[in-house]
Amino acid sequence: MDQKTLSKYLKLLEIAKEDMEYRLLCQECAALDGAVLDLLQRLPEVDRDLLMDYIGVTGAVSRRLMEIAAEAG
Repeated sequence: MDQKTLSKYLKLLEIAKEDMEYRLLCQECAALDGAVLDLLQRLPEVDRDLLMDYIGVTGAVSRRLMEIAAEAG
């Protein structure tokens, strides 16, 4: 990511921190963290690895969408 895109990306994150819906979604995630971590520990390793791969890819998709928005804006 070039410096201009990074600057816009960081600006989008700052804007998001002021957005009530975004903040509520972050709070929901935080509230679920412990239960999800507990669940992951109980899963067989192959299932846990698959789920973690999926979570990682969905996070990368969201991050890439933010990058695209920053590049376009």
